[in-house]
Amino acid sequence: MAEANNSGNQQRQQLVGAGSGGCYEKVETAEDEEPKLQWTQRRCCCCGATGIVASLIAAAFVLGCLVSFAVTTLALTSPSSRIGRQSNRWIDDSTLKLNREKLRGLVPNSALLDQHVAALSSRQSRAGTPGAIYHAEYVANNWRKLGLKVFNRTYSVLLSYLDTDSSTSKDQVGVRLCRGSLNGMDARCNVTLRLDAPITELEAAADALPSIVPFTKPLQGKFRLLTLEKLKETVAKATSPEQLRRALSDKVILGDRPVSAFINITVLNMTAGVLKNRAMESRPGVPVYPEGTGVPDTLISMKTTLNTNVKGDPTTPMFPSKPYAVRLEGGPPLSQPDHPTVPISKADVDLLNKALQSDSSSELFLQINWPMKQSLRPVQDICAELTGSVEPDRVVLVGGHRDAWHSGALDPHTGLSSLLEISRALAEFHSATGWRPRRSLLLCSWDAEEWNLIGSAEWLDEEILRANRRLVGYINTDTDIMGHWKVMVHAFRRWHGFLDKLFAEVPDPGKSTSSPDHHFYITPDSYSDYYVFWRNIGVPIVDLSYIRPNEPRMVVYDLYHSRYDTVRLYRLTDPGGKAHLAAVHNYIGIAYSLLDRPILPTNLTSYATEIDEAMSHLYQLAENASLILARGGQSRLNSSSWSALRRAFRTELAGAIDALRSFQTDQLDGGGTGSDLDLLGQRMLNDKLMEVQKVFVYRSIYPHSDVVNLLAEEGSLRVFRRIFRQEMHETHELIGFGGPGGGVGSGNGGDGSEAKQKNLEKLLETCILSLASVSKVLSDSFAT
Repeated sequence: MAEANNSGNQQRQQLVGAGSGGCYEKVETAEDEEPKLQWTQRRCCCCGATGIVASLIAAAFVLGCLVSFAVTTLALTSPSSRIGRQSNRWIDDSTLKLNREKLRGLVPNSALLDQHVAALSSRQSRAGTPGAIYHAEYVANNWRKLGLKVFNRTYSVLLSYLDTDSSTSKDQVGVRLCRGSLNGMDARCNVTLRLDAPITELEAAADALPSIVPFTKPLQGKFRLLTLEKLKETVAKATSPEQLRRALSDKVILGDRPVSAFINITVLNMTAGVLKNRAMESRPGVPVYPEGTGVPDTLISMKTTLNTNVKGDPTTPMFPSKPYAVRLEGGPPLSQPDHPTVPISKADVDLLNKALQSDSSSELFLQINWPMKQSLRPVQDICAELTGSVEPDRVVLVGGHRDAWHSGALDPHTGLSSLLEISRALAEFHSATGWRPRRSLLLCSWDAEEWNLIGSAEWLDEEILRANRRLVGYINTDTDIMGHWKVMVHAFRRWHGFLDKLFAEVPDPGKSTSSPDHHFYITPDSYSDYYVFWRNIGVPIVDLSYIRPNEPRMVVYDLYHSRYDTVRLYRLTDPGGKAHLAAVHNYIGIAYSLLDRPILPTNLTSYATEIDEAMSHLYQLAENASLILARGGQSRLNSSSWSALRRAFRTELAGAIDALRSFQTDQLDGGGTGSDLDLLGQRMLNDKLMEVQKVFVYRSIYPHSDVVNLLAEEGSLRVFRRIFRQEMHETHELIGFGGPGGGVGSGNGGDGSEAKQKNLEKLLETCILSLASVSKVLSDSFAT
């Protein structure tokens, strides 16, 4: 019986394993019957299998595994999954240093830098003009050749310009000196003011436009010329405002000194306009351009007149200037009146003074055609990207502007050429070795920086949420060359140690070694695109500029923002391009380190010192302000709320400093800490380093809808100026004059003291919350 049962079992075949506790079996039948499948419920199917069917089953299983593996592999190689794929990817310091040396070797000399500067400065690159298209295409084409993914962002922003597109041609724009009757037919207009005339063919750049005073009104017609002294006499003789208005309505003032220091704004507005001397002071002993870098008497230096705390397009503060943007009405806030103003040079001032002093019997007047206009114009940011291999959602941004008032060889094209060479080195390293950075690299060429940091500010307004979470640092390349002496470094103290080590790897220009005193630091300010990143989202920044000898501070070069900022000036300023090459090598080291360094370089002990100094300064300002308010008799200095605020401030300041120093010692300086962390641990550590630098940034400080970084002195001082804003009252007669502070009374009486005290308390409360957030951000627990 046992043998019979075994025989039957051998004739059964298990075809496919089914669910738990059962299987399909082939049931024994007569020879002339079709085989039958019967479900057999049993705990284990031990049925025998034929070789062919079993092989098919095994093949199907293997194929399924291969497909599953392939799908999983593809998923893991997608950017969104790489964090889970790699467990550590720790790169040690020696490997980082070796790669920095290889990258610097890809830029062996300054030849390409010189070529870029020459090409870029061959055309005027004023934002919003047709000539600016050339520079945008130049940058985009260079990045495309490197195989980078290139994209752009276009914004419609308010700009000011000479309207030579309609009834007035470029040749008709200017100021002519005439003799004869103002309203007669005998006038002879034989002399034209030179303004900022070209000296060599380099200044006669294609489509070059003259210098302007942005956002001033047009001035067109025939006008008599009046010096400041004659204006003062006219005012003194006037018996009524109406009489003075009639006397000045056809007069243009020769402003050979700062007009605002001598003319009351009401009187100024009675005149037809101003010819304003915009020359830089010359330095003794410096050969004049084009033989040297000194100031020619035909120089006119341009600058923006926009005066906004929030950078970007003045019609859309804190919002991107897209077609759907809701815009502010009225004129933009300016640093000077929008009265018609024509900028002139020292040579023009001398010519006009000489003409006024001549004994000619014929009347002197000016024929002016200055068709200023303002309207919305397109500006374009050009960007390129190299996606990271491990943390693609963490981004190192390297950027600089490409617009200039004129040719802009030094400002900005030394910086733009640096940006292009940094890009080339990283892209070629990627293509030659297969290297991909740990973090993503974003490259951006900003437009309209000269106007109000518009390009970078508009980009950040549009990308505020993503940039706030993802940017680990911003490297700014603007005016990299103003001399060839030392490197002036804009950077916060928390990065000084990191940067010192990298600067030590790059020899001083013209030398074989580097010296520790070859660079110096200054606190980041508001003069370039880096401002919007550290101020608005608390991102650490760095910007380098080689400066001229014995200028250990921010001093611009003599031909700054003028027509004479040409490739000739570039070669005179940095002979042989040695300083420029050193700047690029420094930038490459910084960029690569931020891209591949596992742990971000912020030193929290240094950051604690920054906080201590900034908050202590702000606290002292608050104490002094309270004493000022107390003199008005309405301060609540002795109230329990003010005492509680001061107590909490001191407590939280001490707690924040202690938390930062402890975290540096325990988490960053500890032996082996970082390299022993898996990728998630590294990510968590870096996130804390990023977040703790953002706790002092507020996009809305009561009662002002603005962005304030409480660690920045300009930010805290601005808040105090607003809280204690003096009410401006005209205390002189309508026809009176005042000096720089003349004719101004202050409203520091008792009115408004209560509101000012409230605002002061709210500011202190905001600081307390920021300080308390330091230890919270560094902790993993909400119980802290």
